[in-house]
Amino acid sequence: MDEHSLRTALHEAMSGTPTPPAMDSEQVLHDARQAKRAHRAKFAGFASAAAVVVVAVGAFALSGLGGGDTITVGNRSTPTVTTTGPTASGTRPKLPEGQTDRTQTSGPHADLGKDLLDRVLAVVPGGYSAPARVAGSDIPARAHQAQVVDDNAEVWEYTAYTAIGKDDRWGRLVVEVIPSFQGAVGCDVPREGMDASCETTKVGDNYIPVHTATRGTFQWATYLHPDGVRVLVTQAQEFTPAVKPLAAYPLTPQQLAALAMDPRLTLR
Repeated sequence: MDEHSLRTALHEAMSGTPTPPAMDSEQVLHDARQAKRAHRAKFAGFASAAAVVVVAVGAFALSGLGGGDTITVGNRSTPTVTTTGPTASGTRPKLPEGQTDRTQTSGPHADLGKDLLDRVLAVVPGGYSAPARVAGSDIPARAHQAQVVDDNAEVWEYTAYTAIGKDDRWGRLVVEVIPSFQGAVGCDVPREGMDASCETTKVGDNYIPVHTATRGTFQWATYLHPDGVRVLVTQAQEFTPAVKPLAAYPLTPQQLAALAMDPRLTLR
């Protein structure tokens, strides 16, 4: 997804959206920290094209544009690093050297994001297509991202998605990878802001939590590899509201869980 595509999509998605009220500096800092936890909305795309595009351009920089519910539809599971609101001194989160926001668009981490997209395309379920463009949708059919997810610019997350289609119906496959994950995974670790049921699915000798959203048609499986790499795989029956959704999930819960365990998605 290039800068021109992002700006065009942002303009189309935000046209007609009321200008948000001005915020004081403390509120801006607070929203910036909240937005970094909500960046995943770009890839999940479970609510609206506007939510997708706002985060695609950079939730950290444009948190004031999203606001409210549109930015929280795709929050991550329990954050890797606990953060607080802005301090009295107004200290900003640290950014990687040479960057103006959390996302790296050129460099070794950006390359890993692209590599992850290639790997996601390699595991598209049989019988489904993953084209470079979906007719009838202005949202990019494929995208990848690499960004820091802590306030010290030390923990990186790589995310990639592709639209997947069958019989002119479209869904989405999303993979998130954190190579040095410090949290926990399991049915007792909910995805923040999302109500879901959860069942453990046995894959070999492992029991993988598979969550199913109670509102919306998407599922996700999470696996923490022995070397500390956390892989989260989400399948959604809907790509965007502009096109018909898939009639069913492309993967069974066991297949989804097995994909989370697939070493190809660890970026090792």
